[in-house]
Amino acid sequence: MRWLVALLFVGTAQAQVIQHQISDDGYARVPLQFPFPYYGRVFTESYMFSNGVVGFLNPTNHFCCSGYDITQQGHPFSFAIMPLQTDLINYQGRFLTEGTAQYQRYKWENISEFGAPQNLNTFGVEIRPSGYIGMHYEQINISPWRPVTMGMTGDSSRSEYTLYYHGAGFTSNEPRSYLTQSTGDMCLVNPLFSPTCAGYEQA
Repeated sequence: MRWLVALLFVGTAQAQVIQHQISDDGYARVPLQFPFPYYGRVFTESYMFSNGVVGFLNPTNHFCCSGYDITQQGHPFSFAIMPLQTDLINYQGRFLTEGTAQYQRYKWENISEFGAPQNLNTFGVEIRPSGYIGMHYEQINISPWRPVTMGMTGDSSRSEYTLYYHGAGFTSNEPRSYLTQSTGDMCLVNPLFSPTCAGYEQA
């Protein structure tokens, strides 16, 4: 899986890597260059949060300050990708994004656990117009007492989620990836995508 990690943020002539200044419990707006289908909706805007989240709704919270149980109906974190949702802060690292019409990438590089500058974390997310989502991890170092969530949420009122991990702490120096294409519905983006799309004949 190491090559998957290496592919993240290999610069090309068409794509510019952007470094964002994101404050503690803050976020950066990241426009998408393609419509992204996700849990029954289509998004053209995204937000990169310091606390290890890519969100698609206009921010009303900052995903602070520890991992949340997304299996609980009605939690306040709808339509978000959570590669490492916990309390993170940039003491010495970088928040990076890179986007084209084919992909959008987000990377947290050497971002520390809050209150523990030595606990460095490097991980990223890639999304594509097909609905593809990839979560890539190089190193994770979160104290054993701090809650962490890794997963994805749709509409929390409908209990839409994919959970990879929720628990106290997480440490790994073994590169790994989680991949999914199950949340995207290309018919929402383009009814002509397939004759099976509900709006195919009308389109």
